[in-house]
Amino acid sequence: LHDSAIFNAADPGSLFTMDIAGRAAGVISAVRMTPDFAFIGFFVLPPEYRRARHGWTLMRAAIDRIEDRVVGAEVI
Repeated sequence: LHDSAIFNAADPGSLFTMDIAGRAAGVISAVRMTPDFAFIGFFVLPPEYRRARHGWTLMRAAIDRIEDRVVGAEVI
């Protein structure tokens, strides 16, 4: 959980969260490491919010943020 502070220090605004009805429904990070490279990770979506395009909404926000950089991604 401490990764969010590190990501935000490296690239402020890099952490996206989604709230539904006042409840945390998902999170993703999109860190622009250099002008040419970015990292997407910390993608968490609880089971009750899957299959309703919420994950796609978060991923789209991350992709839009990194623009045309080469992307590294973490999958767990």
